Amino acid sequence: MGNMVMDSANAWATIQEHPEREGEILGLWAAWLYETHGEGLPVEVLHLIYGKAWEDGHSAGLHEIEMYFIELVEFAEKVRAAR
Repeated sequence: MGNMVMDSANAWATIQEHPEREGEILGLWAAWLYETHGEGLPVEVLHLIYGKAWEDGHSAGLHEIEMYFIELVEFAEKVRAAR
């Protein structure tokens, strides 16, 4: 796996190649989501966002989770700005 970017497509392909490492790969992917799309939000908020994105999108795949994650981060940023 090396230092590859763990975006949705790479994460899914890597899980297919190494299903025994699924948990580790999903952890790397979640860290990538947090760093790429969640900069500036507290990690506790990102955990909540990730949980909701997973709940709403996991049946359709990692790309769908990423889409929900981005939408929820944008909403959280709007809420924070309105305070």
